[in-house]
Amino acid sequence: MYCSLEDIQKRLSAETLLKLADIDGDGQPDSDVINAAISDADAEIDAYLGNRYKVPLSSPPALIRAMSTVLAIDALFARIPGLVSKEHRDRAEEVRHLLRYLAESDIDLSQAPEIILRSFVASTTSDIPRIFSRETLTNF
Repeated sequence: MYCSLEDIQKRLSAETLLKLADIDGDGQPDSDVINAAISDADAEIDAYLGNRYKVPLSSPPALIRAMSTVLAIDALFARIPGLVSKEHRDRAEEVRHLLRYLAESDIDLSQAPEIILRSFVASTTSDIPRIFSRETLTNF
């Protein structure tokens, strides 16, 4: 597995994770649900990168763990219609775009720029309000 429950817990509040993965109602995220989401995310990554790399990646860089975490969260949200946030959906689409780029470009995964990694490991549970949005930018 490219990511873990701990990686997901760093990105989601405990309350949100319970809404997404506590099927039996015992107050704990169900490991089968989490593992299925991670497996789906990893399979998606392998599908994109399989033409350029031997998959599954034996020593995946941190970027792959971050991407797997984002896609696993997206898979968890997909289980509950209407619960997904725009922020999580947009982040997953950014990961897919980057995977397509990595699959089609000459960039080697081991040399992916550090700035790419930082953009995907930032917390998605920020209390800082957005400065720019579609609404504020359309006023200009």
